[in-house]
Amino acid sequence: MCQHRPVSDLTELDTLLESRGADPSLRREVAAWIHTFGQSGTNPFQITDVVGHGAMGDVHRAVDHALQRIVAYKQINERLATRPEAVGRFLREAQVTAQLEHPNIVPVYALASVAKDRPGYAMKLVRGTTLKDLIHEAHEATVAGRPIPEASSQQALLDAFLKVCDATAYANNRGVVHRDIKPENIMIGAYNEVYLMDWGLAKLLDDPETLMPSDIGDINVSGSASSSVHTRFGRALGTPAYMSPEQAAANHDQVDGRSDQFALGLVLFELLTLRRAIEGDADVAMFRAQNRELNPFVHIRGVPIDPSYAAIVDKATALSPRDRYPDAAALADDIRHVLRDQPPSVRPDGVSGRILRWIGQNRAKVAAGFLAMGLVLVTSLLFLLTGLVVQRRASHQRTVAVGTLVQEVADQASRADAELLRLQGLLQGLGDSAIAIMDQPTTTPRKIYTDKDFANLTTAPPDLRSWRAWGRLVSFQEPVFRLSPGVTKETAGPQMGRLSHLGPVLRRAVLQSHDPATLTLNPGLQESLLGQDGVPLVGAYVAVEDGIHVSWPGHTGYPEDYDARTRPWYRFATEGPGPRWAPPHDDVNGQGMLLTAVMALYDDKQTFRGVAAVELPAEHVVRKLLSRPRGAGSAWLVDKDGTVVVNASHEDDEAALSPALLDALKSSRTGVVDADGRITVFNRMNSNGWTLIVSGQATELLER
Repeated sequence: MCQHRPVSDLTELDTLLESRGADPSLRREVAAWIHTFGQSGTNPFQITDVVGHGAMGDVHRAVDHALQRIVAYKQINERLATRPEAVGRFLREAQVTAQLEHPNIVPVYALASVAKDRPGYAMKLVRGTTLKDLIHEAHEATVAGRPIPEASSQQALLDAFLKVCDATAYANNRGVVHRDIKPENIMIGAYNEVYLMDWGLAKLLDDPETLMPSDIGDINVSGSASSSVHTRFGRALGTPAYMSPEQAAANHDQVDGRSDQFALGLVLFELLTLRRAIEGDADVAMFRAQNRELNPFVHIRGVPIDPSYAAIVDKATALSPRDRYPDAAALADDIRHVLRDQPPSVRPDGVSGRILRWIGQNRAKVAAGFLAMGLVLVTSLLFLLTGLVVQRRASHQRTVAVGTLVQEVADQASRADAELLRLQGLLQGLGDSAIAIMDQPTTTPRKIYTDKDFANLTTAPPDLRSWRAWGRLVSFQEPVFRLSPGVTKETAGPQMGRLSHLGPVLRRAVLQSHDPATLTLNPGLQESLLGQDGVPLVGAYVAVEDGIHVSWPGHTGYPEDYDARTRPWYRFATEGPGPRWAPPHDDVNGQGMLLTAVMALYDDKQTFRGVAAVELPAEHVVRKLLSRPRGAGSAWLVDKDGTVVVNASHEDDEAALSPALLDALKSSRTGVVDADGRITVFNRMNSNGWTLIVSGQATELLER
């Protein structure tokens, strides 16, 4: 790893910056700042405890001895303090924040260096909490069925959000783009003062962008590098779960105030639904941000949300910047219209909507009119209004039912997706081990058993026996080798010797499919778990171009003409890179319908060597991953072509998978089809492109 030391000599600093291609203005600016720190006298600030972390530095509580007050002192992260480019960005943050004089942007008091070679600056100490904490508090109360505290109510959160919009509009108007707006960077003080914090990634539209050097890479100074809610540096700047598409794609020249507006739209989504719009680890979140793949706009408990807010979020988070609001002020104006019971620009009222809204805003006038028109007219209007109320109530109930189902299906798809991705990870490890073993020099082989050895009890492994979970004779101690027709032990001997060492690797992959902790159990408990209860994977194997197939657990039952190289899963593996899920197939050994994850094996010279695979019974997917929500009669997994992969339904596939639904699957990753007395919800998974579909009769789903 490259080591960096502090640079104090100005000539040396300038030479270093020049060698890294730094902009001349940045070189002069950083040199001047460091020169100032070098000449400064006694520092008036005494730092105490850490109170927070920013994108580039740690925030301390500090004592200002000159004015006898407590301040916040932000000091550059120690790891970045040795990097002139990072120091330049940090000092630019201090300068930008100081020049943004707005009630909702924390004021900067002074630039000072408390620790040698580590610049910092003092600012107002905000005593309070973050918007992230308030949203979490509302989420926890909602899930537990408790009243939401006033400070975390939707009205309070929206009030704070509007102030952040004002601060963003002001900064954008001054030519500054924040680029890291998220609930964690929004502080609410003890007296409801609101501040947009941490301008460490701010971009000045009038200045050329100075990116962090490539050897720093995507780092996270305040948490795990895989987290999607911590700030990252590198090619793409920002927080993955709150990035605009242009930020996630590292199109820096397209980043402007509308990118901040996209992040504001995601924050608005979160405080209204109490869940993040973009979820997943950092890499998944980056991919979803780049393609604007947001979660369904549904409250976590199905509480109805004003449709006007959905329209506002859609506008603010449009994929193309030109389709968003012109600025953050316009976004805030639409929210204020909704709060005042007025139509927002993105969802103007129709005739009936204007009438109902006018009635709600002019109740006294309407009452006086009713009295004047007489009993008959009053009765007629009441009948009309009652009909509208009943109609709206029925519509509301349907919206809540559908919203709840959408959330259940999204959660179920997420769980199934995570499980399939976890199994793909086990396959990746198996494939890597197989390549390493095949490339090793000839080693002393382990005991080798072929399928013919398994067919004779006198030559089979000693532990071969029948187990309840497998329904046949298997060996948990030894794998089984199957040679393709025309391949002999004599010609395949050396490679079989190397592959014999795959037995423990195959066994470990199957055991881990239950739980990684299974590997810590003693052999007896492992065998009992495998044989009596069973685990998700029912097989792991490697087949190579030499005509050798090694599988665990060991068993017999291969057809006489079996050649792994001709099997559909083997050919499918060669059609794309990395672990992939092949179409389901009937097992030749009688285990029923199997889903197989396959991975083509290539050596360092990119020569195709074979295929590694793991098998998951379709029955396990139905039982564990496709449990139908109450009221839903059908559940399927379908592939990209709309073909049923796994069926967890007792209904006729062709009747339920209507042309309208198949068309919807082609045009969207998630959605709802409500037609012909049936409600169908679908959600596409990331692991393999398959789509989870849940469907049921509308009457049964609404009765839930």
